[in-house]
Amino acid sequence: MKRVDLEQGSDQWLAWRRDKAMASETAAIMGISPYQSAEKIRKLKRGIDNTYVTNAMQYGTDEEPKAREAYEEAVGEPFVAACFEADGYGASVDGIDMSGDTLLEIKCPVKGKESERWQTVAEDGIDDHDYVQVQHQMMVTGAKQTRFLVWDGSEYVVTTVPANPEFWEKIREAWDAFWPTVQQRDDEEWQQAAEMYRKAKQIAEEANSALDEAKANLVRLTGGSYSSGHGVEVLKVERKGSVDWKKVQKEHLPDVDLEPYRKDGSEFYQVKESKDE
Repeated sequence: MKRVDLEQGSDQWLAWRRDKAMASETAAIMGISPYQSAEKIRKLKRGIDNTYVTNAMQYGTDEEPKAREAYEEAVGEPFVAACFEADGYGASVDGIDMSGDTLLEIKCPVKGKESERWQTVAEDGIDDHDYVQVQHQMMVTGAKQTRFLVWDGSEYVVTTVPANPEFWEKIREAWDAFWPTVQQRDDEEWQQAAEMYRKAKQIAEEANSALDEAKANLVRLTGGSYSSGHGVEVLKVERKGSVDWKKVQKEHLPDVDLEPYRKDGSEFYQVKESKDE
């Protein structure tokens, strides 16, 4: 487990989340979230982020610090919001105590005491999708328990959820099944783009074949010398072979550290047709 120095809500935080299995997304990929679908998470992981901040989301963001302060004052102990990662899993927690044993998860429903969350927690319960989230958080952080708090703007109810390591295997199984579906695209937009690529590739291959044939015919007509006419010229060019520097290094400089001489790396996208389709 590693603590990550990120400000929750920042662009860096959003980029960090993209390739992590996040606690707030697990209920969606398990099909039990009332707020998000698995397809929504797929789009987020693909970088297609069309999320917008609703009034309810903004209310929760604004109220969370107040709820945390009220709870800290009541228990006489600070809880700090933080981000953690472990083995490809991530968690952004609303609070963690100094020992790292207890997490604080805060929910601020707009309906307050009239919300289902408030009523469930007031009876010392927790909804399934919330249970999944806090178990994921404890799996990542190694915490032993979570204080699950629901805030109505001035008061709160809270229940304690102990860590359940046996349940964590279900979380891992769900993500192991989900990740391959992020790469496998079957949406209409991708289908259209893929068909366009295949058609363009076929046209390019046919053009390259015709070009090679035309070049070969021109070379044949030169008779092995120089020829030009009608906007085209053919010239035989000879050049020396390149030096095999890898072989030189291996045979004559085997102990030289080449890293200081390595140029900056680069990134590119390789696009090709799938062999299994």
